Amino acid sequence: QATDWNSTRSNKTSKTTRASNPNGNNPPQPIQATDWNSTRSNKTSKTTRVSNPNGNNPPQPIQVNDWNSSPKRAINISFAYGLSIPSSGFENQAYAGNGSYFELSGSYYFSKIGLGLSVGQISNPTENNLSNFTEGIEFAISNNSENIKSTYIGIGPEYRIKLNRFETIFQIKAGMYSVKPFAISSDKIEEQDKTIPFLMLNSEKTTLGFVSTGAKINYNINHHLQFFASAGYSTALSDKLVVTESKIEDLNENGLIDLADFKVRDGNVRYSTTKKNSTPSSINIGFGISYHFGYASPK
Repeated sequence: QATDWNSTRSNKTSKTTRASNPNGNNPPQPIQATDWNSTRSNKTSKTTRVSNPNGNNPPQPIQVNDWNSSPKRAINISFAYGLSIPSSGFENQAYAGNGSYFELSGSYYFSKIGLGLSVGQISNPTENNLSNFTEGIEFAISNNSENIKSTYIGIGPEYRIKLNRFETIFQIKAGMYSVKPFAISSDKIEEQDKTIPFLMLNSEKTTLGFVSTGAKINYNINHHLQFFASAGYSTALSDKLVVTESKIEDLNENGLIDLADFKVRDGNVRYSTTKKNSTPSSINIGFGISYHFGYASPK
């Protein structure tokens, strides 16, 4: 059979045409398949690009610590402990020495201005001053000392200034100051453990008005917890604390307390008694921590 090359080529062309276009018409334009997964992926990709230009996972919200922002209303609770240094008058009249104090306070801030309430106790030992008084005495003695304890409660305004993590608070308070009764003495030791007092001090319970002023420097550990250092001065508003002092008479008038002062004809030691009015006052320096509910909102 003769080979018809034209027919062969025509058949091949027809097969090719049918393969690409079964109807035998002009070749159709390429059709892009609809891939729904691809479409969703593209949409997701667009959404991701809108929220995150880099196409990574959406970033977590970042909280800005703006320590200098305007403070909103807050309630503060703080505790302080430190050194209490009595005034020279209180020390000389009541033999009060350097002691300690603790204070629990709370405050409510409207903005930078707040109202504070403080409750605390001051404890001043008398042992060191009694020892100084009896130093150099040539006979055996025994000192009976106790701490002079005072409690107070005060209320007043506060004002705070913020700078980054630091905060300075100025405060003034007024209230009531109560001194518990105390009794101290220095005794001469006789035979068989018998003692004869040659100095006696005592007082009754006394309640006085007082005023205090001071400042605190806070460091914000976080938005709620603070560490602070404080310094302040407190004083009673009157000298109605009466200290009764009974001291053995200086019979030989040499300005000293010696054995000659204990030798009396009737067998009783003679005392001279004076009443001294004292004004309790002290400088208090301490450290503490505070916690507050509510904090400055970022701008």
